Amino acid sequence: HLAQRLGRCPPVGPPFRDRVTGIFEKAPGRRWPRSQRFALSDKGIEAETSYRELIVAARAEEGRASFDAARGVWAARYALEPGDGLFLGEVQSGPRTLDEIFRALESCGSTRDEVRGAVGRLTTAGLMEAVVPPAPAPEVAAPRRW
Repeated sequence: HLAQRLGRCPPVGPPFRDRVTGIFEKAPGRRWPRSQRFALSDKGIEAETSYRELIVAARAEEGRASFDAARGVWAARYALEPGDGLFLGEVQSGPRTLDEIFRALESCGSTRDEVRGAVGRLTTAGLMEAVVPPAPAPEVAAPRRW
Protein backbone atom coordinates (compact mmCIF):
# COMPACT_ATOMS: atom_id res chain seq x y z
CA HIS A 1 0.00 0.00 0.00
CA LEU A 2 3.01 2.28 0.42
CA ALA A 3 3.62 2.25 -3.33
CA GLN A 4 -0.01 3.25 -3.92
CA ARG A 5 0.26 6.13 -1.46
CA LEU A 6 3.42 7.35 -3.15
CA GLY A 7 1.63 7.24 -6.51
CA ARG A 8 3.83 4.57 -8.05
CA CYS A 9 1.04 2.11 -8.86
CA PRO A 10 -2.67 2.52 -9.42
CA PRO A 11 -5.13 1.24 -6.83
CA VAL A 12 -6.23 -2.31 -7.66
CA GLY A 13 -9.16 -2.81 -5.33
CA PRO A 14 -9.53 -3.72 -1.69
CA PRO A 15 -6.43 -4.66 0.26
CA PHE A 16 -5.21 -8.22 -0.23
CA ARG A 17 -6.33 -9.30 3.24
CA ASP A 18 -9.92 -8.32 2.36
CA ARG A 19 -9.94 -10.45 -0.81
CA VAL A 20 -8.42 -13.69 0.52
CA THR A 21 -10.05 -15.95 3.09
CA GLY A 22 -7.86 -17.13 5.90
CA ILE A 23 -7.13 -20.71 6.76
CA PHE A 24 -9.39 -20.53 9.80
CA GLU A 25 -12.38 -19.06 7.96
CA LYS A 26 -15.12 -21.41 6.85
CA ALA A 27 -16.30 -21.67 3.28
CA PRO A 28 -19.94 -20.61 2.86
CA GLY A 29 -22.60 -23.31 2.87
CA ARG A 30 -23.44 -26.38 4.90
CA ARG A 31 -20.56 -28.45 6.23
CA TRP A 32 -21.04 -32.19 6.42
CA PRO A 33 -18.95 -34.75 8.29
CA ARG A 34 -16.53 -36.61 6.02
CA SER A 35 -18.27 -39.94 6.59
CA GLN A 36 -21.79 -38.56 5.99
CA ARG A 37 -23.69 -40.62 3.42
CA PHE A 38 -26.51 -39.35 1.23
CA ALA A 39 -29.42 -41.25 -0.30
CA LEU A 40 -32.38 -40.35 -2.50
CA SER A 41 -35.68 -39.57 -0.82
CA ASP A 42 -38.96 -40.75 -2.35
CA LYS A 43 -39.26 -37.39 -4.08
CA GLY A 44 -35.65 -37.75 -5.23
CA ILE A 45 -36.34 -41.14 -6.81
CA GLU A 46 -39.17 -39.57 -8.83
CA ALA A 47 -36.95 -36.62 -9.79
CA GLU A 48 -34.10 -38.90 -10.91
CA THR A 49 -36.50 -40.99 -13.00
CA SER A 50 -37.95 -37.90 -14.68
CA TYR A 51 -34.42 -36.54 -15.30
CA ARG A 52 -33.34 -39.78 -16.95
CA GLU A 53 -36.52 -39.91 -19.08
CA LEU A 54 -36.03 -36.31 -20.27
CA ILE A 55 -32.38 -36.94 -21.15
CA VAL A 56 -33.21 -40.13 -23.06
CA ALA A 57 -35.95 -38.27 -24.95
CA ALA A 58 -33.48 -35.48 -25.76
CA ARG A 59 -31.10 -38.03 -27.33
CA ALA A 60 -33.73 -38.73 -30.01
CA GLU A 61 -33.14 -35.20 -31.28
CA GLU A 62 -29.73 -34.19 -32.51
CA GLY A 63 -27.51 -31.53 -31.04
CA ARG A 64 -26.45 -30.18 -27.71
CA ALA A 65 -29.34 -27.69 -27.69
CA SER A 66 -31.96 -30.41 -27.10
CA PHE A 67 -29.87 -31.85 -24.24
CA ASP A 68 -29.47 -28.42 -22.61
CA ALA A 69 -33.17 -27.68 -23.11
CA ALA A 70 -34.17 -30.97 -21.43
CA ARG A 71 -31.89 -30.25 -18.47
CA GLY A 72 -33.34 -26.73 -18.21
CA VAL A 73 -36.92 -28.02 -18.22
CA TRP A 74 -36.08 -30.52 -15.48
CA ALA A 75 -34.26 -27.90 -13.38
CA ALA A 76 -37.14 -25.43 -13.66
CA ARG A 77 -39.59 -28.10 -12.48
CA TYR A 78 -37.64 -28.61 -9.24
CA ALA A 79 -36.16 -25.08 -8.88
CA LEU A 80 -32.60 -26.41 -9.14
CA GLU A 81 -29.64 -25.92 -11.44
CA PRO A 82 -29.57 -27.92 -14.70
CA GLY A 83 -26.51 -29.96 -13.70
CA ASP A 84 -27.98 -31.16 -10.41
CA GLY A 85 -29.77 -34.12 -11.99
CA LEU A 86 -26.42 -35.74 -12.70
CA PHE A 87 -25.72 -35.98 -8.97
CA LEU A 88 -29.04 -37.76 -8.35
CA GLY A 89 -27.97 -40.49 -10.75
CA GLU A 90 -24.82 -41.17 -8.73
CA VAL A 91 -26.77 -41.70 -5.50
CA GLN A 92 -29.48 -43.81 -7.13
CA SER A 93 -27.72 -47.13 -6.50
CA GLY A 94 -27.31 -46.52 -2.77
CA PRO A 95 -25.99 -44.15 -0.11
CA ARG A 96 -22.74 -42.38 -1.05
CA THR A 97 -20.37 -39.98 0.67
CA LEU A 98 -19.41 -36.63 -0.86
CA ASP A 99 -15.99 -38.02 -1.71
CA GLU A 100 -17.49 -41.05 -3.50
CA ILE A 101 -19.76 -38.77 -5.53
CA PHE A 102 -16.82 -36.52 -6.38
CA ARG A 103 -14.60 -39.42 -7.48
CA ALA A 104 -17.38 -40.82 -9.67
CA LEU A 105 -17.93 -37.48 -11.42
CA GLU A 106 -14.36 -36.19 -11.43
CA SER A 107 -13.86 -37.36 -15.02
CA CYS A 108 -16.86 -35.21 -16.04
CA GLY A 109 -15.08 -32.12 -14.76
CA SER A 110 -17.01 -31.73 -11.51
CA THR A 111 -15.15 -30.08 -8.65
CA ARG A 112 -15.54 -30.73 -4.92
CA ASP A 113 -17.22 -27.34 -4.50
CA GLU A 114 -19.74 -28.18 -7.23
CA VAL A 115 -20.50 -31.51 -5.55
CA ARG A 116 -20.97 -29.82 -2.16
CA GLY A 117 -23.18 -27.13 -3.71
CA ALA A 118 -25.33 -29.62 -5.61
CA VAL A 119 -25.77 -31.88 -2.58
CA GLY A 120 -26.72 -28.83 -0.52
CA ARG A 121 -29.34 -27.75 -3.06
CA LEU A 122 -30.70 -31.30 -3.42
CA THR A 123 -31.01 -31.81 0.34
CA THR A 124 -32.67 -28.41 0.73
CA ALA A 125 -35.15 -29.34 -2.03
CA GLY A 126 -35.88 -32.65 -0.28
CA LEU A 127 -34.62 -34.80 -3.16
CA MET A 128 -31.63 -36.15 -1.24
CA GLU A 129 -31.32 -36.84 2.45
CA ALA A 130 -28.50 -37.45 4.86
CA VAL A 131 -28.47 -41.06 6.00
CA VAL A 132 -28.39 -41.41 9.76
CA PRO A 133 -25.92 -44.13 10.70
CA PRO A 134 -27.32 -46.93 12.87
CA ALA A 135 -26.74 -46.63 16.57
CA PRO A 136 -23.79 -48.66 17.81
CA ALA A 137 -24.66 -51.94 19.45
CA PRO A 138 -24.53 -51.81 23.24
CA GLU A 139 -21.38 -53.26 24.67
CA VAL A 140 -21.81 -56.54 26.46
CA ALA A 141 -19.58 -56.83 29.45
CA ALA A 142 -17.43 -59.94 29.49
CA PRO A 143 -18.19 -62.28 32.37
CA ARG A 144 -15.82 -61.83 35.28
CA ARG A 145 -13.93 -64.71 36.73
CA TRP A 146 -12.97 -64.42 40.31
